[in-house]
Amino acid sequence: FNKQELPCFTVWKNTQAEIDGYVTGLEPATNYPNLKTFERQQGRVVNIPPGGSYSATVEIQIHDNPHGVADVEEWINSLQKTSPSVVHQKPHAKYTPNA
Repeated sequence: FNKQELPCFTVWKNTQAEIDGYVTGLEPATNYPNLKTFERQQGRVVNIPPGGSYSATVEIQIHDNPHGVADVEEWINSLQKTSPSVVHQKPHAKYTPNA
């Protein structure tokens, strides 16, 4: 996805019993899943006038065989070597009103 069009990314999961099904969400967006008032204060709400629109580009790829999965795993591993993950130990005020 284009990070200029969709600068925020949220990962969520449903933690109900496995027998009820498991769901995870990977959501590029223009803002985070907070109250709109907080997101507006952070400058992340896109205001679309009546009759207006907002366009964003998202590409979805399906890897339906072992070779395709192995290729994308190799690509992800190479990215992880050049861009280490950042895990915040506490919430940051910039991202949540509960910090």
